[in-house]
Amino acid sequence: MCTIHIFLTLSRPPFMASNQLALARKIRKGVFKKITSSYSADLSSIINSMLSVSVKKRSKVKHLLANPHMMLKLKERKLNQQ
Repeated sequence: MCTIHIFLTLSRPPFMASNQLALARKIRKGVFKKITSSYSADLSSIINSMLSVSVKKRSKVKHLLANPHMMLKLKERKLNQQ
């Protein structure tokens, strides 16, 4: 997930710190730079759900793959590879 976030923000990872303890604190707080509004609300929602602090709210892979936006992109990719 962090790789997707870095790519979309053209920036650094969503969580950075000078040591492991500080990094763990930032991750537990769940505060990170949001992606810009130039991307769709669907994509923003997916990113936010993947980085959710709450395990119950965090997206599972099966739910991500069932997302209509993701399904469409996967189908497009599959067609382009043929």
